[in-house]
Amino acid sequence: MAITTLTSREFNQDTARAKRAAAKGPVFITDRGRTSHVLLSLKEYESLANKQKNILELLAMPGLDEIDADFEFPRMNLELRIPEFDVDVYADAESPDQVLESSQKAPATR
Repeated sequence: MAITTLTSREFNQDTARAKRAAAKGPVFITDRGRTSHVLLSLKEYESLANKQKNILELLAMPGLDEIDADFEFPRMNLELRIPEFDVDVYADAESPDQVLESSQKAPATR
């Protein structure tokens, strides 16, 4: 892809040259040294225009209408366990509730 830069004067004097250059890539047109316009071939413009979507298209989930209405998400069975520590701090505890109670009473050590 060739990128061409033309001044406004060059563009006005030789539009055929600008069209030929646009067939090969974008043509930047400057006005007083600053880029003011870009000339693209129709093919390039359409490819850019078709890529842009509105917010509804961006948020839409493709295939949403194909999902079965009776679909159920699988259930997860989580088993909570008391972690085992190297130091047997809770050796006297008889139940997880006693471990929880004693851990809330004990000051935090670091």
